[in-house]
Amino acid sequence: MLKGKELIAQVKTDFLESKDNTNHVFMRKKMREAFGMVSGGEGDDTEQWDKDTLAILREQDRPAVTFNRIEPMIEGIVGSEVNNRMVPNFKAREPDDSGVNEAITEVAKWARDNDIEEEETDAFRDAIICGLGGTISTMEYDEDPDGKFVVVRSDPLGFRWDPSARRPCLADTRWRGVLEDISLSEFREMFGRKAVPSKAIFGDSGPLDGSAGETPEQEPSDYDDPNISNQDSPELGKVRVFEYQWWEREPIVRVLNQTTRKLEELSEAAFNKLRKRGEAAEPPVIFEEFNERAKTPGAIRFIRQKRKRFYRAFFSGDAIVGDPEESAWRRGFTLQFITGRRDHNRAIWYGLVRAMTDPQRFANKFLSQFIHQYNSNIKGGMIAEKGAFVDIEDAENKLASPAPLLEVEAGAIGKILPLQPAQMSPALAALIDIAQNAPPQVTGINAEFIGLAGRDQPIGLEQTRKLATMTIIAPIFSSLRRFRKQGGRLLLDYMRDYFSLETMARVVSSDVRQFVPQIVDTDTSRYDVHIDDAPLSPSSKATVFSVLKDFLQFMPPGALQVYIPYFLKYSPLPAALVSDLTKAMQQAQQPDPQKEEIKQLEVSQREADVFETTAKGAHKLAQAASETAGVDLKGEELEIERQDQTFNLVQTAMQSAASLQKKE
Repeated sequence: MLKGKELIAQVKTDFLESKDNTNHVFMRKKMREAFGMVSGGEGDDTEQWDKDTLAILREQDRPAVTFNRIEPMIEGIVGSEVNNRMVPNFKAREPDDSGVNEAITEVAKWARDNDIEEEETDAFRDAIICGLGGTISTMEYDEDPDGKFVVVRSDPLGFRWDPSARRPCLADTRWRGVLEDISLSEFREMFGRKAVPSKAIFGDSGPLDGSAGETPEQEPSDYDDPNISNQDSPELGKVRVFEYQWWEREPIVRVLNQTTRKLEELSEAAFNKLRKRGEAAEPPVIFEEFNERAKTPGAIRFIRQKRKRFYRAFFSGDAIVGDPEESAWRRGFTLQFITGRRDHNRAIWYGLVRAMTDPQRFANKFLSQFIHQYNSNIKGGMIAEKGAFVDIEDAENKLASPAPLLEVEAGAIGKILPLQPAQMSPALAALIDIAQNAPPQVTGINAEFIGLAGRDQPIGLEQTRKLATMTIIAPIFSSLRRFRKQGGRLLLDYMRDYFSLETMARVVSSDVRQFVPQIVDTDTSRYDVHIDDAPLSPSSKATVFSVLKDFLQFMPPGALQVYIPYFLKYSPLPAALVSDLTKAMQQAQQPDPQKEEIKQLEVSQREADVFETTAKGAHKLAQAASETAGVDLKGEELEIERQDQTFNLVQTAMQSAASLQKKE
């Protein structure tokens, strides 16, 4: 890790490179202008008019009319995100991982239950306005001694980043940072009283957007004087702090554990100590790299690699305040960005306001010019010779009244020539329509999307036009989805590194409590969990429910009873009511013990009757078989008797024949 003068030199180079980069200067200027265009205002208190034009209008006594068409469009998109709000969702990669997935999801819901969704929406609003929004994630221990996961939106005008970054959400930055003006008391709480405060960062003491208007540097003695009563005022007590986050590629050694057969990561120094101790043992331990062809039996296998390590440091003035340290998130930056649309040629990002700036100013100027012409030409004017009116000033004042009575000198009627007002151009109505509809046309955000169509049309057509708008702004929502996925990875690592097992076991339900120890396993986030986003808001649930309810009529009654509890989870009903209905349905599906006992008795009686009937049938079959066997036996006896008789007759005949032969 870089330290000391080497770190200060690198940070100064990076900071000034971003500060003075032509494209970044242009982007920060447009970012401030975009915020001013959205806020609108009236009179001199608006940035929808440039100062030179306002001065000309005041000189000509012309009205400066401001019809803010930008803010409703921006708030319509933000409202769409709020009504269809999504949160990081942890999905199981396979059915066997569903238990740990449910445990992670429940812990994540508990960790994000501190207005994190609102902070992310605020950052998304910045992105669609100026092209860049961001949040900082951290652990706070002020309210909860065990730690609380916090996500805070940061001012995009204070962002500084690697000018070579090109990917959405600035995913390819080598470093990133944020400028912030904090009170002197907060500065001392963070870094101690010995830390030297300053109102400049490497000589930059101007506004956060880098524009002109530098604030003079405050003398250090004013900060250190305890007798100053207003040292926390904007004039004396604001301290500028720059949080710098960066990564370095550092060598590591992955050693194969002979017991678990897993590669364990060690630093270069730790591996050298292990190797030295192993080679000094008796017998010595052999260490062998994976890329070697020969494999010695019993050798410890290892491989040398490099990995990114993330760090952060704080600066005030030209010096480091506090100690540089490893980032709270070991796998990435805690400062996360949402990007809008990309300007490829300038390698910067911009929001929707950029396209609406010129049309909005054109509409303001055109309406102001039209009102001025209408007021000037409504009655035309007069050409009068000198002395035609008795009192010229009185005549000028009365001409503005609806029914003027003008006093003229005798015979002066012929000395007065009225001027006819200029006729309005037939194309004026078309120009007014162009001026009013220009902001929606250049962005593709139609009136149906923000609820200002003001005409009767089929509901299907209105929904189609709303979907068309969502298609146009979908790339910005894609950046928001990437931002949420990255936030889910950050939160999962925070669970493993900062949440205690006791806390996580306390906030999950009892049926998944056994899976809590798997959350801290590094293999879980790598192999078992897929991070995406899922709907959160009631409006999104209502949309899903309206689609699912159409399938209910096609389902058989048996399946309907099984799946209704799942449909209720997506209903816009209150969660407590959904829980009560689900429990009631589960209880209704459970059998009554008395009825179940009676049913069991009936089943037993039926089984006994069947057994008795079966036994009787078997007995009758046995009797029939016995009778059949008896009949067969008698038949055999008669056949034997018949054969005996036949044999006796044959024997008698043979004896008679023999006797006759002897006599002859």
